[in-house]
Amino acid sequence: MKRLHSIRLENNLILRETRSTNLTKLIEAIEANKDFFRTVEFWMAEGSIEDHAKLLVEKAEKTRREKTGARFGLWLGNPGGTKSGSKSDLIGQFNIFDMDKQNKKAEVGYWLAENHNGKGYASKALRALIKFGFEELKLHRLEAKTATTNRSSIRLLERTGFQREALLRGAFKIGNRFVDDYLYSLLETDKRKDKL
Repeated sequence: MKRLHSIRLENNLILRETRSTNLTKLIEAIEANKDFFRTVEFWMAEGSIEDHAKLLVEKAEKTRREKTGARFGLWLGNPGGTKSGSKSDLIGQFNIFDMDKQNKKAEVGYWLAENHNGKGYASKALRALIKFGFEELKLHRLEAKTATTNRSSIRLLERTGFQREALLRGAFKIGNRFVDDYLYSLLETDKRKDKL
């Protein structure tokens, strides 16, 4: 499998593989969005921000080591730039993970900082992730799950061509309640909106 370390989406917007050197930026991004995440992300419901960030880095390293997908940070600015005063911010993560090589499928997952919603960044990043999954990883099927109350995520999936397949009742616990998820899929043979 060819390993891409970054995918440039725009001049100042880039997907770059998550590494241990991103830990501080991950902690900052999660801290800045903790209240927002706790309403839509099951993994943020409990535990410390530092533990969540460390777990994201560990998962990225495991995914890379086992070649079961790719986990990217979404960076706005000039990531890794060498110019004096260059700055970039981690504004999200877009991942392909739990790849089943025999059945040529994997799951996608993502998050975006609340103050960057509605700017088109998530659509660009997810389209690039879809293209990466089908063209680089040679997958046939991508799956995504989202809470039934996460309207932004539902719109994003449907806008990028995913089709709703199922309701997963009581799939995850957020705080003290169980929430339902929708299961979405996109096949390589579907009319793909990442080619638009």
